[in-house]
Amino acid sequence: TIVSVAPTPRTQNRLQETEKVLSVSFSANGKRLINCCERGSVRVYSGPEGRLVHDLATEGSTVQWADFSNDGRTLAALSYSGQLWLWDAEYGLALTAPLRLTDRKLTRGHLSADGGKLAIGSIGGEVWVLPLIEHSGSSPEWLPDLAECLAGQRFNADGTWERVAP
Repeated sequence: TIVSVAPTPRTQNRLQETEKVLSVSFSANGKRLINCCERGSVRVYSGPEGRLVHDLATEGSTVQWADFSNDGRTLAALSYSGQLWLWDAEYGLALTAPLRLTDRKLTRGHLSADGGKLAIGSIGGEVWVLPLIEHSGSSPEWLPDLAECLAGQRFNADGTWERVAP
C-alpha cells in the first residue's frame, strides 16, 4: 500500500521549536501533539492551529522520547540520562517526582494500550517493563476555583483560557 501526502505550503500546520526535536507523537484521538527536544523541552500542542497547551519542566535533561497513554490521560517522557517523568495530560501536573531509573542511556519507551505499563529500552541492550500506578485523571474539585482566584483566568471546557472580571 502506498500512502500519499497532500503537499501543503511550508508554513501551514508547522510548529517551530528553537532546538532539535528528538521525538514527536499524536494523542490517540489525534487532537494533541507532544514533542520533546534536546535541551529538555516537552511541549503539548492542541488543535489545527498548534496552540501550546503545556510546556513541561524536565530540569534541562535531554529528553529522548515523550508520548501519550492510549486513553490520553497520562504523558510520559524519558531522558537520555535515565530519568522518567509522568504528567496528567489534562492539567500538565506532575504525577510523581522525576524518577531516576538507571545510569544507562535510555533510548525509547512505549506505554501499553491500557496505560498500566511502560516498556523502556537502553543503549546497553536492556529492556525494562515497569508497572504504572493508575491515577484518577481528575483534579480536586477546588483546583479550578483556586486557579481562577490566583490567575484571574478560567480554563474552559473547550481548552481555552478566559479572563474573569476581578
